[in-house]
Amino acid sequence: MKKSHSQKAKKGIPMVALPKVSILPTTLSVDEIEIPVNEMRQVANLENLEELTQSIRECGIINPIMVRKSESGKYEIVAGVRRFMAAQAAHLAHVPVVISKLDDIGSDKIKIHENIYREDINPTDEAIFYSKLIEKYSLSKKQIADLVKKSESYISTRIDLLGAPNEIAAAVQGEQINLSVALELAKISDEQTRKYYLGIAIENGITINTARTWRINWEIESGIKPIPVEPTADQKNEIQRAIFTDTCAACRNIVQLHERRILILCPSCHQIITNPPQR
Repeated sequence: MKKSHSQKAKKGIPMVALPKVSILPTTLSVDEIEIPVNEMRQVANLENLEELTQSIRECGIINPIMVRKSESGKYEIVAGVRRFMAAQAAHLAHVPVVISKLDDIGSDKIKIHENIYREDINPTDEAIFYSKLIEKYSLSKKQIADLVKKSESYISTRIDLLGAPNEIAAAVQGEQINLSVALELAKISDEQTRKYYLGIAIENGITINTARTWRINWEIESGIKPIPVEPTADQKNEIQRAIFTDTCAACRNIVQLHERRILILCPSCHQIITNPPQR
């Protein structure tokens, strides 16, 4: 008995090779093509799009756009949204396409690999797309990570961005700050303080270490984190001793690390040395 699409979806996207298209390239009118609602890239880089538009004006579309038949009767783009937008900007009436017979799962897999491995994608767009995949196919972060060949922490940090304040997510999407800085600033719950630091970050550009320092200082000033206590002289000596000294396994005396001598012992001899028999 064949499994229904919903049964397959509950198990997540199959971790197999990318699906193959089934129809040779042809051409379609731009009016017959539509951009999918669940597009991975939410905002196009206008500068890069203009460069692509100029290239298409001069050389045409070299790589056909991959499409599939949609419920509206038109052809939904699977891969090549930027090429299609550039073709529209170049006022092309027809574009080369490859018409595929992909289902939802196959289409989403193509979108992932098309976007992630061909050009850097905005973390906000990634976060939105991964979140939709999790909801649509009941996937775990681990399954998403396996699918896109990234670490689970890579997926988690991007999905965490969806819980960030709107101005933080917008700054990342606008490429005004990077993801690491955004996640640190998002931990500052006081809106006025957060927006103040965000403004400085956007205007001057900051490192993750600076953002972390701002966040820690805010936590201390707000009473969320205790003020660090300067260690006493005895505590400093103890720390110094722990770093640069060791204890002899036989006599238990303290010895400098550079004065240690290492012996290779079997378990029986080690037991005799560390716990000599009582006379």
